[in-house]
Amino acid sequence: MLGHLFQRAHRSALLWSWLNTALRVGAALFILPLAVRLIPRDEFGLWYVFLALGNFSMLLEMGFSQTIGVNASFLWAGAGSPRALGLPEMSATDSTPAERLAPLVRTFVRFYQLVGAGVFLLLLCAGSFWIWRQTEALDARHSLRMAWFVFAAGFAINFSGSVWSAILNGINRVRETQQSQLIAATSGLTLSLVGLLLGWRVWALVSGQVLTGLLTWNLVRHRLLKAVPELRSFKNPPNWKLLPTLWPLAWRNGIGSLGMFLVTQANTLICSAFLDLRATASYGLSVQLANTLASVSGMFIQVRIPYLAQMRITQGNHSIAQFFAQRVTWFTLMFAAGAILLVSFGPWGLKLVGSQTPLLSTPLLALLLLAIFLTTHHCLYAALVLTENQNPFVAIGLFSAIASAGFSALLTQRWGVIGLIAAPGIVQACTNNWYVVLRGIRGMDLTVREYLRIWKQGWKRHNHPRA
Repeated sequence: MLGHLFQRAHRSALLWSWLNTALRVGAALFILPLAVRLIPRDEFGLWYVFLALGNFSMLLEMGFSQTIGVNASFLWAGAGSPRALGLPEMSATDSTPAERLAPLVRTFVRFYQLVGAGVFLLLLCAGSFWIWRQTEALDARHSLRMAWFVFAAGFAINFSGSVWSAILNGINRVRETQQSQLIAATSGLTLSLVGLLLGWRVWALVSGQVLTGLLTWNLVRHRLLKAVPELRSFKNPPNWKLLPTLWPLAWRNGIGSLGMFLVTQANTLICSAFLDLRATASYGLSVQLANTLASVSGMFIQVRIPYLAQMRITQGNHSIAQFFAQRVTWFTLMFAAGAILLVSFGPWGLKLVGSQTPLLSTPLLALLLLAIFLTTHHCLYAALVLTENQNPFVAIGLFSAIASAGFSALLTQRWGVIGLIAAPGIVQACTNNWYVVLRGIRGMDLTVREYLRIWKQGWKRHNHPRA
């Protein structure tokens, strides 16, 4: 009995995703206090500049990652070839999944290598200019600048290898991806911890970050080639015609990522511009914990997105409704339970660990949790729509991003933190919270009433495979 349970747990993508998140959150709670104590304040602030510049350069990815993952799911399920938009047709030949997948792999591995070189040049030029200015007055400026070069090179190399994760997830090997990331994260965090204790300061964080990335994509690549060993024998040159084929969906996904990036950065700037540092710290901590809860709860669906994409090809749109509705219910229940625990025991827990930064007041924290729940809920339906190889949210996504930023700036000046929370919540309630969900239901060839009926039936039955 115990052996059966252990084997089932070992095969669960959901469990490995939770373990991965728990490790990252737990390590952050353990290492960050140590880093703050052992790294000078100016140098520690520079580390966040490193991360911000690296994340900004990720926009060069242009949305191909999601597009590659979805099309890998289609090809693995039997589609003949990638398609710009919409569901592709099933293969008319007796080709194997590896044969269908090989051109996609060869092309985008090379493409990501080229873009990775562009990322390094961007960080080396624009990023180095900013780092030079920030470190001019610091005694350790030469060491810090060298750390930046190592970080930039490691970030670019890791970016180049990130395509392997998109492909491995696409063929519904999410568990293997999560296991690889868990091993890599454990190694990187261990190196950072040892480095901090040995007095490496920022170099400890840089070394851990670079090692985590390098191990991740090498382990994921190994897992993919182990799962599909035939890929080793395909030596055909890249098929660059796949770039314009996938571009129509990729640029739409890229704009969606840009919109989310702008919303995040705008809220950070607005918070720091109109509120004092004490309020900003409480707001930032509350958002971090709420987003962690949303991420963990949303894994019920996120780990099965490749499976849903394959179901569209093999069983049709209507077939995924019960499976998806059941997982939305699990997400809702887990988020609600976590929110109650956070509101009830979060302040007590922070006092117990001696935190100098409290959470938001209970009413504001509850409002923030509600807004993040609704946003995460519609994002899950957006992920479902993307499995159609469509992204109809470009216009509404950009509009809501710009409107949220402008409305936040207006209301925060008048109402403080409540305005910062309420503004994007109001904008999302008027747009994405309902429209994206409705579009997701229609994408399953259902009316809202039909979907609700399936949801009620699915709550009583458990016929579909679990993660």
